[in-house]
Amino acid sequence: MDKIKYFSIFILTAVMIYLYGCGDDSTTNTGGGDKPNIDFKTGSVFTFTFDTLSRINGSSVRLTNMSSRDSIETSIPIGSNTAYRIVSRTDSASVISYDTALVYYDAGAGKYYQYGIARLINPSVTPTWDLIGDFSLPNGTSWQIALNPDSLLINGFYIKVALSAKVVGATSFQTTGSPTRDVNCYQIEFKADLTYLGLALGSIYFDYYLGYNNGTTNTSGIVRLKLRPINLGIPPISLSNFGVDKITSTFNVP
Repeated sequence: MDKIKYFSIFILTAVMIYLYGCGDDSTTNTGGGDKPNIDFKTGSVFTFTFDTLSRINGSSVRLTNMSSRDSIETSIPIGSNTAYRIVSRTDSASVISYDTALVYYDAGAGKYYQYGIARLINPSVTPTWDLIGDFSLPNGTSWQIALNPDSLLINGFYIKVALSAKVVGATSFQTTGSPTRDVNCYQIEFKADLTYLGLALGSIYFDYYLGYNNGTTNTSGIVRLKLRPINLGIPPISLSNFGVDKITSTFNVP
């Protein structure tokens, strides 16, 4: 397959993801083990706004010159399941970019996959079907996502990265469009632990919000993605930057 990536804002901030650590504290929800109804539909369209998140106090500022539109397009058989191709067009200061994601949900097993998401951490890894959401486990139970290779050479330093994920739990938020609408989703937390020669440099966090059908709404899709503010303060690797929050503005599901 061609290079699969998602959300150009995260590709643009790949340098941050390589080295920065010490994101916000991890969150935990001890319920769960349920298997949500996640039913992707070809023809669904989601539009998004972007906020920057202050690394000092977490406050947000809307990026008025940046927006994105995701459309769920071709379906592809994956064994007994169906994968969907999601095309994302991002407009940023008159620059237009296109990214593609492939996703599928094994409803029987309660497991949700995306192809090559580990490339958000290291664009050089060999892409595979990465387990993004394991809804057969109690909320808060982590699993590892393999990285091959699992280290990065940045500014002369080999940085080792271990990536894990967990379903935090069901949540909801309001769209940024007018009028606002409620979006029901599951928050999935990714945690990348960075080490250098056995020394812990800290962790970075980003949150993946997966919409589901709850009987009254039909918003199955990737509805939000948030890179939390990041800071790293161990010389000579001492860097920091703001976070980014990509939030659904409007959605239209057939």
